[in-house]
Amino acid sequence: MTISVEHLRSFIALADELHFGRAAARVYLSPSPFSKRIKELEESVGARLVERTTRSVRLTAAGVAFLPRAQDVVSGFDALRWVVREEPAVGVPEIRVGLPPGGIHPADRDAVVSIVRRAVGPCKVELEPINPSDVKEALESGAVLFTVVATLRPVEVLESTIIRVEGYGVAVPAAHPAAAAEAVALSMLTDLRYATIEFRPPTFMHLALTEIVVDAGVREDFVIVRDVVELTDIVATQEAFTFVPLVSQTGYMRALQDPDIAIRPLADFGLQRFTSAVWLPERAAADPLLAAIVERLRQTFPAPTGADVSLPA
Repeated sequence: MTISVEHLRSFIALADELHFGRAAARVYLSPSPFSKRIKELEESVGARLVERTTRSVRLTAAGVAFLPRAQDVVSGFDALRWVVREEPAVGVPEIRVGLPPGGIHPADRDAVVSIVRRAVGPCKVELEPINPSDVKEALESGAVLFTVVATLRPVEVLESTIIRVEGYGVAVPAAHPAAAAEAVALSMLTDLRYATIEFRPPTFMHLALTEIVVDAGVREDFVIVRDVVELTDIVATQEAFTFVPLVSQTGYMRALQDPDIAIRPLADFGLQRFTSAVWLPERAAADPLLAAIVERLRQTFPAPTGADVSLPA
């Protein structure tokens, strides 16, 4: 039987997960056809690649040797889409760059646009808001060349370079006692509700912040809103607070500049917010435009000294 790239994708997923059910879900198969696909691959290569018991799955020696070669083939196959563009460029190229829905610091935005123009030459730069859950899909589909994201840790799987690292504060009603404090501990906010913008599916950042709120003993009847305008109204007029990055001058932060809202730094709060540019490594390897931009990004934004960029998965 001929080995297809989908056979290899399934094997790589199984090697990553070491669990048939989770690996099958990653490649959008039910367990039965997934198991059949792995068996077909083993028959084609003439060797057992995995050993499966009722309790565990592990790679055989043949599987360990086969894995890096399978990864190379899949990476090469995925890079084919970037080798030749569908249409020849007419006039100046159009470079589409993704941004978080709330925007980024204006200085970072201007720096990213400047980097693109210095790397590419005359071009049209289009900035497009990309929801956190859609980043990988937007990159894989070619909707954007690269995107900027705001997370509590560097983005997994994709290549990235960190643009900014900043701490967190809180936005509280100006009439609340915490508004008078130089730094706010979450224990001072247990009488307030936690307000946050809804993301579907929720991002790691939102899940982590929610867990911290619960552990601090804050009321659990959270307020979930649709956008920053509604968030501002809730914090200003109701008994609620929200987290904010301390130094960003984003549209999100500007919306929270309300006379009925006070923004204060958090005391004893270790989480940091990473703003990073991310891209597909296989596209950077095959697309000269992206490769030139990536080189400029890395020259302009080296890893921050003292920043913890090795956060757990």
